[in-house]
Parts: sequence; structure tokens; C-alpha cells
Amino acid sequence: MLIAAIQAATTRVLAILAGINRSSRLSRPMTVLAKRSLASRPAAVTLVAPQRLSLADQWDRLAGVLGGAITNAQQAKQLQSSATQQLDLAQYALSTLMDELSAVMLVPGRRERAAVYVLETAPQRAVSQALAA
Repeated sequence: MLIAAIQAATTRVLAILAGINRSSRLSRPMTVLAKRSLASRPAAVTLVAPQRLSLADQWDRLAGVLGGAITNAQQAKQLQSSATQQLDLAQYALSTLMDELSAVMLVPGRRERAAVYVLETAPQRAVSQALAA
């Protein structure tokens, strides 16, 4: 109903503007391009207002949206966990590779490992001699 009223008012305004254009002494005749553009315009489109959803349909739609959001959040959490594990494994593999390479070549940015020597233990004195003294 509202749309029909708007269309009727628009039609009247366009008719008035067309009448002014025809009766004006200063108006120029329309060019061929302008006539083609007017002819190529689509006919007036009638707009239909959407029907209101029932309360049950609204709840179903809301539940669907929320269910989808929860499912997507769970999937994102699983993918994040998987990505974290893969990054940890890649970091471990890289550090292992660097350790193995540092044994045979100098790797920039890494210190050489300290050489650990096994020290000989000092001979222990007999317990009876220590107590006697």
C-alpha cells in the first residue's frame, strides 16, 4: 500500500517534470543517446514487503545461527590446537637439525657446546686411618 502510494507520487512528479521540459522555451530537443537511455530503462518494479516470521520460525533461525557459531568456535579451537602441535613439532625438528649440523659445521648465531671432561676422582683414604689420627 505504501509502495503503491510512493510509485503514484513518483509518476506524478515525473509527469510534471516532463511537462515543464516540453513547455520550456529554453529546453533543447533530446539527443538520440538520451532517447535510447530512456527507452532502455526497466519498467517500474513493484516491491513486496517481506512477511513477518512467526515466533517459532524466529527461534528456529536464531537457534540455527547460534548452533552454527558454536560449531565454528569448536572447530576453530580444534584447528588452533592442531596448529600449535604442528608448530611445536616443527620447532623441535629444527632445533634437532641445528644441533646435528653444529657438530660438523659452524652455524651462525649458535655457540659451540662446551666440552665436558670426566674428571678422575681422588683416591679415598681408608676410614680407619682417618679415625685413628
